[in-house]
Amino acid sequence: MEMLEGESLAERIERGPMSVDEVVRMASGALSALAEVHDEGIVHRDLKPDNIFL
Repeated sequence: MEMLEGESLAERIERGPMSVDEVVRMASGALSALAEVHDEGIVHRDLKPDNIFL
């Protein structure tokens, strides 16, 4: 996704181990975003680390 700045979760995973705090923070953000779009009736059908931007 050339229009986004930053890195994907897949890229972050490739860099090496993450602390529990980092994982919890990322998961919380991703799940909050998914809950918001779900509340609008949108279903993300291709959820994978390559599609999660941090």
